[in-house]
Amino acid sequence: MSQQTETTGSVLIERRSDGSTWATLTGFSTGHSTNLRLQLKEGALEQDDSGAWVDTAGYSFDIAALDPAQPDQEVTIPAAHTMPAINTLTVTDYVSPNFPSFGSVALSR
Repeated sequence: MSQQTETTGSVLIERRSDGSTWATLTGFSTGHSTNLRLQLKEGALEQDDSGAWVDTAGYSFDIAALDPAQPDQEVTIPAAHTMPAINTLTVTDYVSPNFPSFGSVALSR
């Protein structure tokens, strides 16, 4: 779902036969960023009092840089086997001071 800017596309997270874990983004589109990052988060997505979608407390893992100009991308998820249960994938404009979330998706099995 879109947060700070319209963000669309789909994601598949899979463990491959060699044991590595990958996130595959297809049809991905979001706003302009000079430092776009993919993050996995332990917290679930919830609406706050203002109606904005935010992730709840928990660990956040910075996974990889994304190219906002590429609609289809694959990124490896290092050390996936050591992470707690992950509930949210977020695309973040990793620029201080606010580090805004451009879009997130609640993950399901």
